[in-house]
Amino acid sequence: MVVRALSRCLQPAYYLRHEYIVRKDDVAEEIFFIDNGKVEVVSEDGAVVFDTMSSGEAFGEVGVINEAPRNASVISRGPVVLLVFSDVVCTACIVRRFI
Repeated sequence: MVVRALSRCLQPAYYLRHEYIVRKDDVAEEIFFIDNGKVEVVSEDGAVVFDTMSSGEAFGEVGVINEAPRNASVISRGPVVLLVFSDVVCTACIVRRFI
């Protein structure tokens, strides 16, 4: 039941090649799950690639858990489909479910 409720909180997001998904120092309010495609974790100017992530991986959790700004930028490497867990959307889902 909890997993089903949490899955309803996921919202799809679509990005084209070389779009910024998050930027370093942004406020961290979402966790991103990669459904399809690849993303790169990059330096603020995009010149250095720290990591490449693909389907089944997630990013953004560190900032959300620590209530800290984003520590890196993330860009789409090609078309990418993400499932976004937002605390704002999740709260709204829970309120609708139990009130």
